[in-house]
Amino acid sequence: MLGKDRVLLFIGHAPDFYGATNKLPFYGRASSILIEAYIKGSSLCDNADIFLTNMARCCPDQNQKVKNSEFKICHSFTLEDLVTIEMLQYQHIGVVLLGVQAVKQYTIPQKDMNITLFSTYHPNMCLYEHNNINTVETHMKMVYDWTVGVKPESSKPLWISTVTPDQYRKGEYHEVEYRHRDLRSSG
Repeated sequence: MLGKDRVLLFIGHAPDFYGATNKLPFYGRASSILIEAYIKGSSLCDNADIFLTNMARCCPDQNQKVKNSEFKICHSFTLEDLVTIEMLQYQHIGVVLLGVQAVKQYTIPQKDMNITLFSTYHPNMCLYEHNNINTVETHMKMVYDWTVGVKPESSKPLWISTVTPDQYRKGEYHEVEYRHRDLRSSG
């Protein structure tokens, strides 16, 4: 353990060309946003040790989206990262998935680990959609609360099919609960 009883592992998609060349999981603008806004801006370093990694370790061809086959090749590295962190004997491990691709590709480690899972927008999404930073701020507040011992509440998104306002007021609609894999364990 490096000094705190909690650790946060931020997992992104893949490094860009310069990040892969320099063996850095985040590089350039994405790195600045991640460190300044997500980590320092939320005071996460005060209560948890921070690690950064990516689902894929190499830069995809022409810096495109990572293919499923590339994630599968690198999956063992992500598991090794988690095992290494667990070996440091932290009492609580938090994983923050950055972006849709990371969320889709993340799987529960083979080993029984006590992991609390969070997800939010990838830092680059805040460059292109400035309103996303407000959502990220809310997500990082929940992560911060976890670092001080507040157990996060599970969100259960609800999808309601298109109805008229009158039908909605009368309760004449069908609720379809969004079913997702619950990857969290108590933390």
